[in-house]
Parts: sequence; structure tokens; C-alpha cells
Amino acid sequence: NKIKNPKLVNNIYLVKNSSSSIRSIDELNQNDPNSYCLNVEHMEIRLNSLDHILSKLKSKNIEVVLFTPPYVKSYNEKIPSNIKKTLDNRISKLGEKYGVDYYNLSRSFEKLNIFEDHTHVAKTHASLQYSERVLYMIDKFIVR
Repeated sequence: NKIKNPKLVNNIYLVKNSSSSIRSIDELNQNDPNSYCLNVEHMEIRLNSLDHILSKLKSKNIEVVLFTPPYVKSYNEKIPSNIKKTLDNRISKLGEKYGVDYYNLSRSFEKLNIFEDHTHVAKTHASLQYSERVLYMIDKFIVR
């Protein structure tokens, strides 16, 4: 399995022996994703850690792109809207603080069969569309 995009790189291979199976999006949406939900108690600590990491990376002139990964619909619906909004706003503000692009992909792929479970994209050929999207997000930093 490889991504072909000559503008970015010639070939990017998925990690060898990393195949995982795709589960039906319908099946995943029927299951309770409770065990995968966001740990709100540690959100502030993690956001402070992200702030610190971004500060260090920017001080060393390392280009960064922030993004929230995709999740299945049932997972997105499980997280309270106020928590999602707060998290998205805080990450967005960190992006602005450090001049970093931020993309929220949490709902971008929720109807597609590319997931291994509620929060993990499967490492298969069908899920390469997600990898391609990430490559395009970082494209401007690769071609400099």
C-alpha cells in the first residue's frame, strides 16, 4: 500500500506488517463507543502540554500543522457538544498563538468505511484517502 503524489513525495509506504481490518461504519455506529470517549478530566493538562510543545517547536523554527483526527459518527455524537466546541476553540487559539494551521477532521470521514474502531483509522489501502488528506495539509511545508 502506498500513496503516490509526485508533488509531495514519490512513494510513502504504510508500515510493513501493519495491516488492520476495516469494520463496517454501520457496525461501529451501532456499538457503544463509551470506552473510547475523550477523557475530559485530563483535557486541560493535555492542552497545556500542547502549548508547551508548540512553543518549543516554534522556538526551533520547526513547522507544525495541527489537526483533530477523524472519528466515526457514534463517537462524535457521544462527546457533549460543549466539550467538542471548547476543545476545538482551544486548539484553534493555540494555532493562532503560534501561527500554526489547524484542521478539524473529526467529522470529515465519519460516513466512510476506513475505521478499525471508533477512534482509529485502519491501516489498509482503502484508508489511504485519509493519509492523502494529511499530506495535502502539510504540502506547503514540504515543498519549501
